[in-house]
Amino acid sequence: MKNKTAFRERVEIGLLGVADLQTTLLCERISKSLTLCNIINTIEELTTSHRLLLLDCRSVLVEDIPLLFADLQSLRPEVVTALLNAQGDSLASELISWPMFKGYFSIRTPVRQLIQGLNEILTGGYWLPRQSINHYLDQFRQPQSSAFEQTSLTPREKQILHLMAPGLSNSQIANRLKISEHTVKSHIYHIYRKIGANNRLEALNRISTQQIQPLLEAGVV
Repeated sequence: MKNKTAFRERVEIGLLGVADLQTTLLCERISKSLTLCNIINTIEELTTSHRLLLLDCRSVLVEDIPLLFADLQSLRPEVVTALLNAQGDSLASELISWPMFKGYFSIRTPVRQLIQGLNEILTGGYWLPRQSINHYLDQFRQPQSSAFEQTSLTPREKQILHLMAPGLSNSQIANRLKISEHTVKSHIYHIYRKIGANNRLEALNRISTQQIQPLLEAGVV
């Protein structure tokens, strides 16, 4: 195993999931074998010491994972992620294009192998299914998309833009999406930056109906 003591005092792992017996025992094993691991309820609980977010697939809907990735990218872009208790390899292929996605551990992964994989991720590597890597390489070698498609909004940004259109406030959007108002402001900032706008009215006027409709169709709440 790579030098585990080199990051023991500086790096923590946050496990996003339910604090049941299985999760608690797993955190204790990781803390003993690798580095400090603690259970969190939201990504807002991540501290500056956290460098890896373990997302327990038993506690989140599959369709919500890209939205959590988008929130994490906005709030803590330096934190990498790995899925825990995942079922099948197809989900890894769908998520592999996210830069922070570094690891994938199925529900059948032995604890010893999990520890090995987490150490690999914390020291700059990846722990992903070979099938998913091959799938990504095949996609990467396809012809590049248009400039507009390359700068398209994330799924969460599409949702927020959809809610901005009827005039909902940041607080109302936060309540609707069950995220913090700070996270909403951060997403709006990224929307402005991507489309070159300075305020809400300019943002909604900047994109034509032909451009914005496909985005909203994919992000309707």
